[in-house]
Amino acid sequence: MSAISRRMHLVLLAAWTILWFAVVQPHGGFSWHYLRTGGELLYAGSGRADGGLNLYAHHPELQMGPVSFLAAGLFNPFPEPVGQFLAAGVMSLIGLIILVVVGRSAAWHFLGTGTNHRRLRQRVLIAGLAFIPMWIEVAVRFGHLDDVLALFFTALAVRALTRGNAAATGIFLALAMDSKPTALAFLPLLLALPRRQWLRAGLWCAGLVALVWLPFLLHAPQSFAAAEFTIPNQPASALRWLGVDDSRTPPWDRPAQAAVGLALGCVAVRRGRWPAVALLGANARIALDPASTRTTPPPSCWAPCCGT
Repeated sequence: MSAISRRMHLVLLAAWTILWFAVVQPHGGFSWHYLRTGGELLYAGSGRADGGLNLYAHHPELQMGPVSFLAAGLFNPFPEPVGQFLAAGVMSLIGLIILVVVGRSAAWHFLGTGTNHRRLRQRVLIAGLAFIPMWIEVAVRFGHLDDVLALFFTALAVRALTRGNAAATGIFLALAMDSKPTALAFLPLLLALPRRQWLRAGLWCAGLVALVWLPFLLHAPQSFAAAEFTIPNQPASALRWLGVDDSRTPPWDRPAQAAVGLALGCVAVRRGRWPAVALLGANARIALDPASTRTTPPPSCWAPCCGT
């Protein structure tokens, strides 16, 4: 089979991505101003009283992680419309990269099992056709770079996991949490490693999380207040469907999202279905989300590709 034939599914997915990008981008960037502002404040450093390590203490509404703001700040030298367009393009490309990474992770995971790789490419194509519209919705329409980076680093963690690289698995999961704290729900992936590698992966993960977050907490202890910040509970939110009629996010909601995601992820690993961890973690957040416009696309491409 020629190289072109082996890559045809990626060509089709790239065209599908460009089509959705062209449709959504003119009306996109709904939440990009949060990332742009956070990037400006982080790069301002001590030049602003509410910048640098004081960011979370003064702006608890900025719920993204430092890595997301570092990445967003790279687009700030451009005029705002140009920066937003470029960021949307990069985030769209990351969606395609995730599909490639997931496909290769699945191929390595099934290496030596007699898996039909042609069928595997078909699975990536079918899953990708469903994944890309949701990805463009979050990445382009809403401009949620934090969600994009969290899922990207989690995909890289899955890749490292399939290769048996404990340190890389821990590092990428840490970067996911450093991009978006709710990526904590993906932590059970560490348990899918051989037991003898748990400590090494856990130390790398905990160390990198501490390295990124502790400077903010030690420099400005008021940064802890960001964890208590709540957003309105929208009339169309999933919480309303569950009977929660509070006007604001109830205080138990964020801990419940993490607890449910972690618990379901641990059960999946225990049952030998670790590829479902990311799917379960993302859906636990969506099921308890107070605002329908802030949902994360479930990584729907992962389960079909990895046999879950």
